[in-house]
Amino acid sequence: AVLDARHGAAAMELLADGSTLRARKAWFCLDNVVVALGAGITASDGRTIETVVDNRNLYGAGPTRRLTVDGREQPGHDGWSARLGDARWAHLSGTGGYVFPRYPGRADDAGLRGLREMRVGAWRDINTGADTGGSASPVTRRYLTLWLDHGVSPTDASYAYVLLPGASGAATAVWARSSPVRVVANDAGVQ
Repeated sequence: AVLDARHGAAAMELLADGSTLRARKAWFCLDNVVVALGAGITASDGRTIETVVDNRNLYGAGPTRRLTVDGREQPGHDGWSARLGDARWAHLSGTGGYVFPRYPGRADDAGLRGLREMRVGAWRDINTGADTGGSASPVTRRYLTLWLDHGVSPTDASYAYVLLPGASGAATAVWARSSPVRVVANDAGVQ
C-alpha cells in the first residue's frame, strides 16, 4: 500500500515450506526510515529461529567499518561475535543505523547478536544453471551479520527494528532517544 506517494507498507504471512515455522511480518516505509515488525513467530521443529537484521558484505574493508552499539564501539576483527541482548541502537559506518524500539509485549531481552567473519565460496555453489553457471573459483568476502535470536521452537515471538539508511552514528543515537515512531501493537493479530 502507498500513501501520498511518499509512504508505503507491505506485509506477509510466512508459512515455511517443509517446516513448522510461521510468522507475520510487516514493513512500513516512512520518510527516511523503514520500520520492520514480526510477530506470531512460532515453530516446533526443535531448531533455533532467527531474524536477520543485516547480513552485510564489507567488501574487504575489515575493521574500518566500525560497528557501534549503544555508543560503544565493538571489536572489528574477524571471528568477533557477541550477544548484544537488549541494545537500543546500533550503527555500522558507511551503511546506517538500526534502532530496536520498545513496544507492548516485547521481551526484556530482544536477543540481538552480532558476528564478523570471512566467508569462502564459489558462484558455482549457488548458480549451476546451464546458461548461467558461475565460476568454480573460490571467492572470499568479509561479512558483518546482526540478527535477533528467537530461541529454539519459539511460541509467539516478536521483533521490531527500524532501519535508518545512510544515517550517522550521532543521528542514530538521537533517533533512538527521541523515538519519533512508536510501535503501538505488534502481535499475531495486528501490526
